[in-house]
Amino acid sequence: MPKFKAAELVWDSSIYPRQDINEMHVNDLAASLRLGNQLPPLTIEGAGKRIVDGLHRWRAQRKVNGDDCEIECVVKSYANDGEMFLDAIALNATHGLRLTKFEQTRCLVLAEAKNINPELVCKAMRIEFDKGERVMRSSTGFRRLGDGNRERIPLKGSLSALRGKTLSREQEATNEYAGGMKPLYYINHVIGLVRSRVIDWGGENVVAGLRELHGLLAEGLPKRTKA
Repeated sequence: MPKFKAAELVWDSSIYPRQDINEMHVNDLAASLRLGNQLPPLTIEGAGKRIVDGLHRWRAQRKVNGDDCEIECVVKSYANDGEMFLDAIALNATHGLRLTKFEQTRCLVLAEAKNINPELVCKAMRIEFDKGERVMRSSTGFRRLGDGNRERIPLKGSLSALRGKTLSREQEATNEYAGGMKPLYYINHVIGLVRSRVIDWGGENVVAGLRELHGLLAEGLPKRTKA
């Protein structure tokens, strides 16, 4: 099996089905390498040496053995980027970390932009087409492009109330860093931290943040009507 230097291989986010790199998973793989274990080979595109599958393994190898280390790779050829993207989805969906609901949505949205048949995407993700359609309806909003045009974007779980709507710039920015749980989860979490007295009241940033939260709540909460 051919080997390539880690520094030669390319990460192309446009064909990567996941939201981001999971550094905890990279660290676990790196720890396994340090114990003398071998990791499965990567799958790459032959022409451009783009990584189709094995990004976390690639990062772990570089962390432990440096950029000049040689990594075994399965080399494939693809007719186009759409075919490569489908293979990346299929390979990522069948081993290692499972694709999250957000990542499934992201795959469907990217495929739509690439004019890839959504049925092929669902097949690659090992989910029924009906489920894929439900995911697109319930987990996407729109980004305003100007001139009345919009493009579909995947929504995190905490912004699911905005499904089907065009997001403001502030809402888009929030969607970038928001978590996947429903808003009530985070509300209850903050209440629990305050109620159980684990907040560091001496931390200036914490206090400033809570003061801002207090002000926002004072503005946004509906007024109680007297009985």
